[in-house]
Amino acid sequence: MSDELLASLVTATEGFSGAEIEQVVIAACFDAFNERRALTGDDLLHEIDKTVPLSVTQSEQIAALRAWADIRAVAASTPEDRAGYSTPDPAAAPPVVDPQAALARGGRPVEA
Repeated sequence: MSDELLASLVTATEGFSGAEIEQVVIAACFDAFNERRALTGDDLLHEIDKTVPLSVTQSEQIAALRAWADIRAVAASTPEDRAGYSTPDPAAAPPVVDPQAALARGGRPVEA
């Protein structure tokens, strides 16, 4: 695997859990096997584009859990390691989700 492909896979899977990455690889392997050919980087990138990670679909619940844990639990990591995480006020209005972003990640708009 080239460094360039690895860098693009790392970038494309930002916010994915290990289990979600595992399922991307499995789905890409099935597609390549179905077409009777070797797995390619494009197969992986195609499956990544079709996958919406829980960090996107459950972002409000994750933010609420982080806010809850911020005052009620002992942190397992140092504050420096958590610097990139945000803990918004769970009582605040939920963030506005761009429907085009959801479509780009394979999601679908939900009528309000």
